Amino acid sequence: MEHDTEMGRLTNKIIENLPVQSKGYIFWDGETKGFGIRININGKKTFILKYRIGQGRRAKIKKPVIGTFGVIKTEQARHIAKQWLVEASKGIDPCESDKDQTTIKDFCDVYLKHHAEVKKKQSSAIEDKRLMRLQILPHFGKLRVQELTRAMIIKHHQSLSHTPYMANRFLALFSTMMNLAEKWEYRPLNTNPCIHVDRHNDQEFNEGEPFMHLIIRINIVTGTHNKDS
Repeated sequence: MEHDTEMGRLTNKIIENLPVQSKGYIFWDGETKGFGIRININGKKTFILKYRIGQGRRAKIKKPVIGTFGVIKTEQARHIAKQWLVEASKGIDPCESDKDQTTIKDFCDVYLKHHAEVKKKQSSAIEDKRLMRLQILPHFGKLRVQELTRAMIIKHHQSLSHTPYMANRFLALFSTMMNLAEKWEYRPLNTNPCIHVDRHNDQEFNEGEPFMHLIIRINIVTGTHNKDS
């Protein structure tokens, strides 16, 4: 469970020096109300903003992520926070958009900002971005999230049959994204188009397999073993 701490004006230098603790915690900015930095137990630091939509105690409270420290600087995040606070004071949720019109390209940004960059290791988030750039954006980027169909997924997945590992990584990432699209109400529930799409058999060779695992498998096939064992 996170604990909260308030301090003076947040700066890049202060945030760089914030330590990782056994539990996640939030440092709130002493200048801009509701603006803070969340430090997870894995060391990831993300800017957040806590605000009410409208006025009064009954107004709904939100605490969305603005961005990841390092990807954006403190003053950039503060500027966004102030813009959001103005909109929220008018009863407008700055993080809500016309979800029915959201494209796959736009949803990739939503996924990275609210899931990959917050809940995954940096290396995994980087790999997600690479897969998006190579396999998702060129082929599906202009489609609306709700327009994506199983037939489209199957067609592209089959086109990658010569690289089964890549095909299955594409399918796994897109399936996760569409599950979240349902959870976040960009698609109706139980409409994930990646369900019931059969994975390729990538057990014989997989270009992402760790080097030592590959060596072990070669030794098993050829009968090679360590003479000292």
